[in-house]
Amino acid sequence: MLYRRVLSAAAALAAVYLLMSSLISCGGGSYIPGQLAYSGEMTVPDQGEDSFWRMDDQTTLYHFSTGEGEPVLMIHGGPGVPFAGPWEGLEGIEGYQFHYYHQRGCGLSTIPFEGFNGSYPDNMKLLESRLGLAENLKDIERIRMILGVEKIILIGHSFGGFLAALYAAEYPERVSRMILVEPADMLRLPNAHGGMNQVEEYLPDELKKEYKAFTKEYFNFGRLFKRSEGELAGLNNGYARFYLAALEERYPGSTGSLVTGNPDYTGGFASFAMFFSLGRKYDLREEMKKIVSPVLVLHGARDLYGPETAKEYSDLLADSVYTELEHSSHFPFFEEPDAFREAVVSFLTE
Repeated sequence: MLYRRVLSAAAALAAVYLLMSSLISCGGGSYIPGQLAYSGEMTVPDQGEDSFWRMDDQTTLYHFSTGEGEPVLMIHGGPGVPFAGPWEGLEGIEGYQFHYYHQRGCGLSTIPFEGFNGSYPDNMKLLESRLGLAENLKDIERIRMILGVEKIILIGHSFGGFLAALYAAEYPERVSRMILVEPADMLRLPNAHGGMNQVEEYLPDELKKEYKAFTKEYFNFGRLFKRSEGELAGLNNGYARFYLAALEERYPGSTGSLVTGNPDYTGGFASFAMFFSLGRKYDLREEMKKIVSPVLVLHGARDLYGPETAKEYSDLLADSVYTELEHSSHFPFFEEPDAFREAVVSFLTE
């Protein structure tokens, strides 16, 4: 049961660090920084059922909220790995309403593809157009409009931190404050801080051969569009035990295993779509300098991935505070909720 609980959240790391390497075999990305400013005025359709936000004629996003007060939008990682419930570290914070949602292509939100039948280029174009990076950034803007605020507070975790930062660079005047929790090492490719190699480095010897076989299967891009949504979601979830084994090897007794997730919520094609948007080589560090809102960057000192990435985000931002939580790995809001809550409250109420 405990292993099942960690599958979904640990899979969030799989999509980021496995796909960064695999992009070497793919074409250039379609996302152009600043493109949303030239996409015309955005509108949102009439909203219906309370538990779903309608983004367009084809897409609804499942959401739920906790607390009452100023809206705070929670952006989960993966890509394509939503949490099953609210973050423990945000319980009891007064004056704010925390809005959680499942991004398109995962969880209880619209999953547009179960499989593909066309040519590889056509499939790739269709996939990216429905689940790609630009659409996910537009979703954040649509949600801001639905919530009815001129400026919004964002909290992004892992790949969600990267998404939040890109949105804030696209729409700097529409973010009031932002918290990046373990933001993903996605500001540039080729990757600068080790990425998935750190997992292999710390794995017990008896798992290294199996891990190599797993990554070979994951990187079989020739079969990408021959797989189903369920098969790809299973591959994303399969990363969990390798990550946890490496974490235990590096930090015996780590609380990383306390993370709560739901493996049934993990997306398959959603993970690949956003990375196709980025392409095999890019550098978004200059974009971070467009962000003008105050930012808190949080890093767990026991994370398998070191502090270099979080510090890079913080150094690039004009108005940022970098904080490490001593007893956390990649999920401080579950592992060290009291310290996490204290840091968040201090930042939001300054």
